[in-house]
Amino acid sequence: MISILIIAIFVNLLIWVLVYLKVVKPMRTIANGMDLLRAQDFSSKLAPVGEPQADRVVELFNRLMQQLKHERLTLREQNYLLNLIIKASPMGIILFDDKGNITMSNPAAQKFPLDSLLPVTKGMKSGENHTVRLSDAMVFRVWRLSYMDQGYAHPFVLIEELTREVMKAEKAAYEKVIRLIAHEVNNSAAGITSILDTVAESIEDEDLRDSLHVCIERFGSMSQFITAFANVVKIPKANLKPIDVAEFLADMHLMLENMCALAGVDLVFSYGTTGTHVTNGAQFKIQADRVLLEQVLINIVKNAIESHCKQITISVENSKLTVADDGDAITPEVQSKLFTPFYSSKPQGQGLGLIFVREVLIQHNATFSLRTDSDGITRFCIEL
Repeated sequence: MISILIIAIFVNLLIWVLVYLKVVKPMRTIANGMDLLRAQDFSSKLAPVGEPQADRVVELFNRLMQQLKHERLTLREQNYLLNLIIKASPMGIILFDDKGNITMSNPAAQKFPLDSLLPVTKGMKSGENHTVRLSDAMVFRVWRLSYMDQGYAHPFVLIEELTREVMKAEKAAYEKVIRLIAHEVNNSAAGITSILDTVAESIEDEDLRDSLHVCIERFGSMSQFITAFANVVKIPKANLKPIDVAEFLADMHLMLENMCALAGVDLVFSYGTTGTHVTNGAQFKIQADRVLLEQVLINIVKNAIESHCKQITISVENSKLTVADDGDAITPEVQSKLFTPFYSSKPQGQGLGLIFVREVLIQHNATFSLRTDSDGITRFCIEL
């Protein structure tokens, strides 16, 4: 009787061991695997349980975990590379949420005038792009695009600065036109003027001779006009050297003061945010061509005087030079055409002054702007 009881107990134990090995242990192993998946712990593996069918599942699970680990590592590396590219990209990248609020922007985007550019994108469809030309000689191309995230399309905007490319193309175009016109006009004017001089000397009629002299003078004026245009494309290359801005302005002070005095305009110099004089000139040193920079400042002050102002203030703060005047405001129509070749808002203007200023400042890799602010003061700001 005891033997039968022992045998029964042994059989029950054997059955439980078999059930544990065949069912319970594999199920626990699979449950552990599910926990690993839930925790996204792809670095762990399951140990074989010693049961062929279950071990096939374990092997398949471990291969799956290895693949998921590899894909997650690859995704992280790609995301890291993508973040580096976005941060280093010269293009502005702005991401939005469903309500149109900015959720992310890269460093390049933060340097752009987003207040002026983003409103343009609101009426655009995904995939569209527009070229936007702002005042102070800034040209941008903006794209409105979208990306998919969890099955939903999210909008984002790309901004590319085209200022340098557009200015380079414009310069190449008007250089070619100016050279062609200057060559043809000056050659024709020289020959015609010579003939008119000869004819005028042989004519006794005083009125007719005077008329010929008027024609000769007009040809001379036209030749000078064309030559002035041609000189715009002959600006020498900037020879950049360290210049102390305070000393530079001190040397220019007397000449600019005389220019303003002749026009009845007050000239004020201001250094730093507190208006105090410069005590440490080193902090105001810049890399610039002194001769070209002098011509730039003269042109800017001359334009300010011609705007019927009463006072001109030249201020400097670190590497930023500002010329402010209280003259006629720049209208929106004029604002959109500033720095455009051959455009001038003055009746007798040739549109050369700001073109010269633009070309010189581009050579200095300077950022610049000319606008009338809300306080009615027109400011030409140069950051070297």
